[in-house]
Parts: sequence; C-alpha cells; structure tokens
Amino acid sequence: MLVIEPDFTRRIELPGVGACPRPVDIDQGLTGFSDLVSLRIYTFAGGMVIDGEAEKDELFIVLMRGTIDVEVAGGSTHNFLLRTQSGPRAVYLPPHDRYRLHARSDADVAYARARPRAGKAKIGLAVVGYADSLSIALSTGNGGDNSTLLALGKAAGERLIHLCANDGGAIGVAEQQLHDWQTLALGRSESGDISLTSGSATVLVVAAS
Repeated sequence: MLVIEPDFTRRIELPGVGACPRPVDIDQGLTGFSDLVSLRIYTFAGGMVIDGEAEKDELFIVLMRGTIDVEVAGGSTHNFLLRTQSGPRAVYLPPHDRYRLHARSDADVAYARARPRAGKAKIGLAVVGYADSLSIALSTGNGGDNSTLLALGKAAGERLIHLCANDGGAIGVAEQQLHDWQTLALGRSESGDISLTSGSATVLVVAAS
C-alpha cells in the first residue's frame, strides 16, 4: 500500500504543444505492478490539441475536469464530447488506436493504461466494465452517502485510487486517508474499501486484473 503525492512543478514536453503540467505520473517503476501500466494526469490549457496513441496497451482517457473533444481512429473514426457536467466521462482505446484530443476549456485529463490479455477491436465510451484487463470507475460522494464509493473499492487486482477533493473532501481507504490529488496504490491482496470521511470528493479507481 503506497500513497503517491502529486508534483505540480512537473512539466512534460508534448509534440506541437510544448511543456505541459503532469501532476500525476505513476508507472510500474513506482508501483511494481505487472499488469496495470500507468496512471498519468495532465492539466491542459483550453485550446490545446494533443495527438497520441494507445501503443501496445489498452487505454482509457478519463475527463476529471473541464470539457474536451476526443477523435479516435482505428478501424474507423469516432468523435466524442466529454464534459464534467453531464454525459460520458471516458473513452476507451484498444491497442494501437490513435486519438486527437482538443481541450475546449482548461481540463484535467487522466490516462490509464494496462497490458491487454486479448484486446478488443472496438471503440466505445464507458466508465465501468468495457475493456479487457483494464477497468475504471468514477464517482462523486457527498456528505455521509458512501454507498457508491464503497462499491468502487470492491475492484479486484492491481489498483490505483485517485482523489479529487471538493470542499475539503477526504476519503479513507483501509488504514489510509487520502486528500486532494493524492493517489493510493493497492496490490492484489490489499483491501480497497473506500469511505468518505469529510466534505465531498470525486474518486477515480483504475484496476487491472
């Protein structure tokens, strides 16, 4: 069990964009995981256009804040609008598919990668249960209502639990307490029950089984 702090001074050079903040940069060298490859969260300025690809991984692009367009190209091309306020919040890419992301506003965007078992030759929007070996869940808890957050903690396998706090929100996971922008890494045998301890919070759970 490992609590990982963000680094708000970290900048990553992106082609055609320049230096871009990447406060969360978690990979297997840090976690020791075998299947869950990475969780990286960027802060994009409105107007940025990002080109990338899934490479050999399964990839979820998850909107944490703001509004983005994502065009995905593989066997065919699809366009998706992701907004914090309503509608889908994630896009799934199977291995080797490409994407173009357009930040319509300032946006925090998470990239979760895992090694596929078989891969899926399809594209779609999902928050839970779409991919092969990679799964994600995203939910906001308020006040004393912990039912959804507790359900998020039941994921099996290697897990990363990331917190975006609202109004001083904090969550408890096993014996740890997470605050804004912190991430908890849990191995396959470690408990992941999540409870909201104060305020409100949005929780992203990434798991590879």
